Amino acid sequence: THTHTHNSEMATAAASAACRVMAGVVSGAARRLVPAPCLVRTMSSVQGPCHRVCVRAARPPGRWRGLIYRCASTFTPPQPPTIPPKLWPRLAAGAGAAAAIAALYLSRDTTKVSQRTLALVSQADTAAQRGDAHRAAVLYSQALAELGPIREHHEEMVLYLLDMRANSSLSLGRYQAALTDFEQVCRGLAHHGYGTDSRPFVECSLKIARCFEAVGQRSKAQAGFAWCEQTAQKMAEAPNATDEDTALWGMALDSLAQFYAQAGEFARAKEALVTAVSVARQLSSEHRAEQVPRALCKLSNLCDETGQADDALRFAREAADVAREGNVSSLYVYLSNLGTLLKRVPGHQAESSAMLAEAEQLAG
Repeated sequence: THTHTHNSEMATAAASAACRVMAGVVSGAARRLVPAPCLVRTMSSVQGPCHRVCVRAARPPGRWRGLIYRCASTFTPPQPPTIPPKLWPRLAAGAGAAAAIAALYLSRDTTKVSQRTLALVSQADTAAQRGDAHRAAVLYSQALAELGPIREHHEEMVLYLLDMRANSSLSLGRYQAALTDFEQVCRGLAHHGYGTDSRPFVECSLKIARCFEAVGQRSKAQAGFAWCEQTAQKMAEAPNATDEDTALWGMALDSLAQFYAQAGEFARAKEALVTAVSVARQLSSEHRAEQVPRALCKLSNLCDETGQADDALRFAREAADVAREGNVSSLYVYLSNLGTLLKRVPGHQAESSAMLAEAEQLAG
């Protein structure tokens, strides 16, 4: 009974953790691999050094950023944000590394694991769910230490603990520690049958690439991001591809664009974001309405940052039109962006005021 109860709690915690990792709090991260092309470090759309490229001019205050990255539930914004909620990570979360590893762990018998170890894991999962990354990292480390000599008999549990600790380290900015754990996670995934063309492996590799970038190994980061994007493209273009595969490709393009933008290679960043818009249009209607305007919004923001005013306005207008047509809840975001851009264009002051007023009304 205890094991069943613990596993149920773990399932809930793992699902929540997977969403956090992919939504940008933790993961949304970084990765690398074993053979040459797999020496990748990936990240699932996290709020990283390139954040300033995506969040144009008026950077939203903390609580707004909380909404944007699913880190907070209440807010009172003075004005609409410039980046809508993330969808790529949310779509890919169910098929990502965290979910796969949690499934492996939950499928194994833990009756021979001490109650203290299980209690530590449960406490760590609770801390991770609450966003207390520091406490989570400490508790996951303690749980690993408690396993001691029986670690080799509980590989799945060790893999789960390493992955969760890595995500906690990533959210704390401890990139080298995260990198070390993520590399072990990738080897573990390969050991359990996840090939280099599997969603968990690519998502994990994205996090590794992000870690490489953060610790200054930019050549490895670039190779990692590029490998992930190419691999995800093949997966998304396969006959049996799903929305999760398509979302993973979009996520890889998004990460690659952020990397290029941070490096000042804006033409390549724009190219990646243009492709991301096309990829978003390939999603099922259920998700397309939300992701297409978001991809257009990021493209508009990049153009605005790089002085391409006409393109910025064109993409912002298209984003608002698509969002309105799809009746998406974040319409106010796109109207705010468009209104802000129109404000700078002579002869469009009335339209700008109308857009901003509607955005404020919808933001409530």
